[in-house]
Amino acid sequence: MYKSKVFFGHGFKNWAAVLTFFCALCGTLSVNALELVPFPGSNLVDESNNSGDYVVALGPMRNINSRWRAENEQLVQGEVSRIVYELPRAHDLSEVMQSYYAQLQRFDATPLFVCQGHTCGSSASWANEHFEERRLYGLDQFQDLAVFQVIQEQEVTLATIYGVTRGNQRSYLLIDLVKIDSSRVIDQTPTVKTVESIIKGKRYLPLPINLVEGEFILTEGFGAVLAQFLKSSPSTNIALVVSDHRNDRLSQNIDNSTGIAESLYQQLQSAGIAANRIEVHGVGNLIPGKKNAVAAWVISVR
Repeated sequence: MYKSKVFFGHGFKNWAAVLTFFCALCGTLSVNALELVPFPGSNLVDESNNSGDYVVALGPMRNINSRWRAENEQLVQGEVSRIVYELPRAHDLSEVMQSYYAQLQRFDATPLFVCQGHTCGSSASWANEHFEERRLYGLDQFQDLAVFQVIQEQEVTLATIYGVTRGNQRSYLLIDLVKIDSSRVIDQTPTVKTVESIIKGKRYLPLPINLVEGEFILTEGFGAVLAQFLKSSPSTNIALVVSDHRNDRLSQNIDNSTGIAESLYQQLQSAGIAANRIEVHGVGNLIPGKKNAVAAWVISVR
């Protein structure tokens, strides 16, 4: 029978890395509206608000039928808020993007599409064709895109964050927040490339889980995508981390999160992931989280 790797002290070789990683989630968690704090030192260069159609990019830029467009995209309607910053030169783009990932995690954001560098396609096409924002025309190897979905009560917000560094070493960041009707939720399992971008970028990958007849079940198809990624990256192992904030007692939350983690561990094995590729950590409410909530993530450990 599997023994959960939940230790506090010696013998828990990756606990420090896991704890450090989740310290990025610290902050105010009782939030109702999706508001993202600017990265320190950023300069506002443009902002706008309007309502209407918005094309959500769910894949890299490709030349399709002589037209540059996202390989996969979806048209939605809603209230669109856009803001563009020039970023401070003292920080690299990955550091800036990591700060926004941490903020989005506080809202239980689900990644829909993520890419970095050349895997995103042409920066010129993102700037001129998709966003229609010429400041974003930069170097293909220095671009970073993340599209997330946040579901809050009756409101759904799609957050698109695109950062790029230009040849003159100036970096710009665009944030589009689109509020849509709750009936328009985008149901998409992240692709292998998106999973790869998140995990190899040392970022957290939320596990989509649902409570079914008293048991937390991984969303169908997600385990297979994760297994496919690990098969293509034999040097990468992952840590499965589960938190539980449903009780007042720490010991009870740790026991519960450990049990949930063991169940998800078995489900990932059934999806084709070898047991020695996964570490399992039930952390109870030792990391920030929402009251009465259970959450699970995977992160890279080497």
